[in-house]
Amino acid sequence: IKFELDSETTYTQLDLESEIPFIVNGVFDILTGEMIPLKISNTFTLNLENVSTTVNDNTIVLYLLLAPMDLSDKTLIATLIDSNNNSTPKIIEGKNLEAGKAYNLPEKTKVDIDINVSTMGTLSSILNQTQKNTITAMRVTGEINKDDFNVMRNEMPKLKYLDLREVKCAEDKIPNFAFGQDFDNPNYPSANIKISTIILPNSIRTIGKWAFSGCTSLSGILKIPNEVTTIGEAAYNGCTGFSGDLKLPNNLKRIENWAFRACTGLNGSLIFPDGLHTIGEAAFHGCSEFTGDLIIPDGVTRFNMAIFKDCYGFDGILKFSNKLSWIDYFAFEGCKNIKGKVYLPITLTDIEMGAFLGCNSVEAFRFANVKPFGNRRIFPNDYSTIIEVPSEAVGSYRSYYGSYYKYIIRGY
Repeated sequence: IKFELDSETTYTQLDLESEIPFIVNGVFDILTGEMIPLKISNTFTLNLENVSTTVNDNTIVLYLLLAPMDLSDKTLIATLIDSNNNSTPKIIEGKNLEAGKAYNLPEKTKVDIDINVSTMGTLSSILNQTQKNTITAMRVTGEINKDDFNVMRNEMPKLKYLDLREVKCAEDKIPNFAFGQDFDNPNYPSANIKISTIILPNSIRTIGKWAFSGCTSLSGILKIPNEVTTIGEAAYNGCTGFSGDLKLPNNLKRIENWAFRACTGLNGSLIFPDGLHTIGEAAFHGCSEFTGDLIIPDGVTRFNMAIFKDCYGFDGILKFSNKLSWIDYFAFEGCKNIKGKVYLPITLTDIEMGAFLGCNSVEAFRFANVKPFGNRRIFPNDYSTIIEVPSEAVGSYRSYYGSYYKYIIRGY
């Protein structure tokens, strides 16, 4: 795969995405000449060890050995990610990749048309009706606003691939309801369920509320530009087609309510940046396929209602900030595979009802506070939940929970 790039930079990751599953891990049987698949997926991530370009040579050539796959009438997208989380994608034209052959892949991403919008709000007049009705892949440059997004969303029924990375958006923001459904307004157009790939502008700082909500055809690895500081309410709510890891951008500060609710296809790690300080209500509710550890940045001190409810795929540890102050109703209810001990720091002053209901695999919940607090009905099972408290506080904790809540309380 040959990448022609624009400037000197350092690259850390290559993502492959296909409309059909392909073998990402397998064993070659030399007797039968067949590949025995061990893992099949629509996505694959290859971590690069800081591959760099120079001022004089902005070309990267990568050689990959793939199992044979028939991509006739299908696409394979190869995307190079740099150290600032910017992306350079290539669409590989549909062809049957046969065994024992080498393929020289195209040097440029294939699009039907390149459009430059020099004045915001004029995309509708630049495209004629035939173009609006037939374009499937489009690259846009220049400056655009909400009116231009409305054209792409509502007037281009066959648009599947959209490259906006060099676009300047009004207010450096993907507008509210850009492609998504406003479920509070029954008269608003339904979500665009045709579009499968959108490369976001590198310069945006905000993704508006409900921007992609219900866009179920968006697929592959979700890449959010590094300059984004705020992901709005329900921005990706119900985007079930994304898969793999979700690595959030380094400059992200706020994730609003329901931002990623029910993104059930995300099946890798969830990686937060250190500077994040706010995660809204039910932001990841129902993201059931995340795996591994759930590590919370130090800046996040309050956990809103149902924030990780029913995220039962997490199968590692849960680690809070040492500045944690409050956990709301049902924040981690149903996270049944989280393991190890959950440490609740001395800064924690309140836990609401149901915060850890269903967290049956946790080894123990360890309190640092000598004085018990919060709702009594917060843990997964009355008779098997272990609560560790300072040795001098065992009596007060047992008294606090009383005879009804049969938690196992022990000192440390």
